[in-house]
Amino acid sequence: MSGYRKHPKEGTIGNIVLKALEKNPKVTVEELLPVILKKFPESKFGKTHLSWYRYQVRKGNYLTPIGDKPAPVKSGKLKGKKERAQAKTDALAGKK
Repeated sequence: MSGYRKHPKEGTIGNIVLKALEKNPKVTVEELLPVILKKFPESKFGKTHLSWYRYQVRKGNYLTPIGDKPAPVKSGKLKGKKERAQAKTDALAGKK
């Protein structure tokens, strides 16, 4: 698991996005942008940013009602460098 599992800081774009995701996990950029631009008029927030926050919540990197439990690792897909290295070592040693 990543080293930055945390609550979002108050008064940040991340806080606005994560609160919106708590209320409606299917919130769109079009719904969020007016709220973000009101507080951060120079923001370049877009679809890729919203996707990044959703991904971080799914991975369990933010402590929110929708992110308190990390997403299960799908079979065959490991999360971090250490796990991938271990899987490679196991594969070379003939382990499953």
